[in-house]
Amino acid sequence: AETSGRAALTPALESANEQDYFGAWFTRIRALQGLGDRAGAAAESARLEQWAAGSPNDRRSLYLRLLNARQALLEGHAESSLAGFADALARAERSGIPEDILASASPYAMALVDAGKIDDASALAGRIAPWAERDMRSAVVAARVYDAMHNPDAAQRALRRARELAGERSITAPAR
Repeated sequence: AETSGRAALTPALESANEQDYFGAWFTRIRALQGLGDRAGAAAESARLEQWAAGSPNDRRSLYLRLLNARQALLEGHAESSLAGFADALARAERSGIPEDILASASPYAMALVDAGKIDDASALAGRIAPWAERDMRSAVVAARVYDAMHNPDAAQRALRRARELAGERSITAPAR
């Protein structure tokens, strides 16, 4: 994803479709974060924020907030990360766009579980539960929260559904 994202960041794409350009850059940064490249992800995030400042919009602001929250988590700043995820989710809920809500709620719920805030994660999982039959992220969140609550049967059912929804994509089992 990092290589493909980097290759997609062409002047032609930027001039043809700024939203796709932003998406490719976002994907590249997420890949760098996933690889644990804190410095590379931080540098690219700063460049993306500078670029996005040229034509700001609410969705870009939301996704930049998500990148920053993930970066804070990667750098070991859990409370700052949780605050960032909470802000991103609030922005997404104001917009009412299901994709943005799920994109914000999923990493936020996982971060809450990792921080030991199981009740908060459970409440958030409940808010996105209506999508669990159609969206892999919601089903994975449910599995992770059920696992954290020591409910293995419910966790396995949710994980089974997540795998069905994943298709060819791989997902990992929730882990304590």
